[in-house]
Amino acid sequence: MPFPHCFFFTFFLLFLSFHFLITSALGRSQNVTIEIRNDLPTKTQVQLQLGCNKSSYFFLKLGHHYTIHNLNTEDQDFECSATWLPYFTEWEAYKAKRDKGHHTVYWSIRNYGFYQSFDGSKWMLVEPWPYSHKPHTVVDILNDLPNNPKVQLELRCDEGSSFYLKLGHRHNHTLTADQDSECTAMWLPWFTTWDAYHAVRDKGHHSVYWSVRKDGFYHSWDGSNWKLLEDWYSE
Repeated sequence: MPFPHCFFFTFFLLFLSFHFLITSALGRSQNVTIEIRNDLPTKTQVQLQLGCNKSSYFFLKLGHHYTIHNLNTEDQDFECSATWLPYFTEWEAYKAKRDKGHHTVYWSIRNYGFYQSFDGSKWMLVEPWPYSHKPHTVVDILNDLPNNPKVQLELRCDEGSSFYLKLGHRHNHTLTADQDSECTAMWLPWFTTWDAYHAVRDKGHHSVYWSVRKDGFYHSWDGSNWKLLEDWYSE
């Protein structure tokens, strides 16, 4: 009888179509590892800030690397941004047309720009640093207070909302060089309001560091030489 043959033939065609759709979808999906390394000059006093996929910025130390494991690309580009004042750029850490078929993409961030490699040994300059005509400054505030679980450090900078800064953690924000920045700190029963960035005092410096300690607020331009500039006050 012809009916069973037609039935099985139709079923076979449906199976092949379904199998083709599944394999095509799997073919478009690819897990990729992205490794970004800070290879900037060792004598630089400006820290590298990095952010990927609209995440919060963080500092990537010299010689260290940041790795994104098992990124499911699905033929989608993946963008990161970097700030090394006065430079700033956004670049495609993974670009489907360029990087398809490679399971690991390496990036080396250097003073001339962003170098890419697929094996970690052969490098090619892909994205140069574009110069920013508006100089910027990063204000970095570190909680260096004694460990006291009953009292937290509360911060508010400029027009932003108040937030708690955990012990040993940092807060940073970016400003134009001619823009003053005022912050308020509360560590009950103590408080103070101070100029986190002062255009006259900090002119020409791309980074301003603050270490919040028990005896006050220490200021630095390189993150190593500190000077006490502000005191705590009580009501």
